[in-house]
Amino acid sequence: MTMKSCSAAAIALALDACAGSESKPEAAPPPPPARDWVAEIRAQAASLDNALVVEPLPDPAVDDLKRLAQSAEAAGDFATARAEYERALALRPEDPVAWQALAELSLRAGQWKVAASEAQRSYDLGPRNGPLCLRNWLTIRAARIEIGDTYNVPSAEAQAAACAVKSPLFPFHAWL
Repeated sequence: MTMKSCSAAAIALALDACAGSESKPEAAPPPPPARDWVAEIRAQAASLDNALVVEPLPDPAVDDLKRLAQSAEAAGDFATARAEYERALALRPEDPVAWQALAELSLRAGQWKVAASEAQRSYDLGPRNGPLCLRNWLTIRAARIEIGDTYNVPSAEAQAAACAVKSPLFPFHAWL
């Protein structure tokens, strides 16, 4: 290799190196993780200091399907969870717990209007107080926030606050 060809090769390498080090536009940062509405709702409902909890009468077949659905949801199999809750509702269409579970699965799927409708159905069928009531209204609130219905968010918050039933000043047994 001649001196002239060596210097030409060196210049070519230097130009290639410079071309490769051109400032590339920075990639946009990844979007923040989606808000986990379901975890927030369930945590708030679990921490509710409520004196009264009303639950539907047990139905072993429905309870088994709901347990299967809960296991599927815990494993991240949301389609199976939805199918099991729907099977439970086929047996007992007035089960507010199953309707609320469907509403929370709809939240996970980003189906905001469906989630609000299912939570409202649960509320209409449910005890209208306690943790289930709170989950209903927090779900409706989350759906309203996500669809941009900020006008109706405060009413959902007020309904959620009304779900708590405080215990009486004196225990009932004190009066006996």
